[in-house]
Amino acid sequence: MRPAAATIHRNASLPLRAWRAAVVQVSKKKAESWAQAKGGMPYYETSAKDDINVEPAFTHVARNALKHEKEEDL
Repeated sequence: MRPAAATIHRNASLPLRAWRAAVVQVSKKKAESWAQAKGGMPYYETSAKDDINVEPAFTHVARNALKHEKEEDL
């Protein structure tokens, strides 16, 4: 099994890890450090292919979006 490579999407609300990343590949340690430096963002290793952590990551992003939407409505 080959090691995972992290994909950090510049406009993401949380860093996501993918087994095959076409954007930018970095180590898990570097991805976790990046997330911490961005205000303690949660960090998820995900795999859509193997259905690993996809729902928790999506749920976090959706709840965060709804939270910000409600705050803007006030």
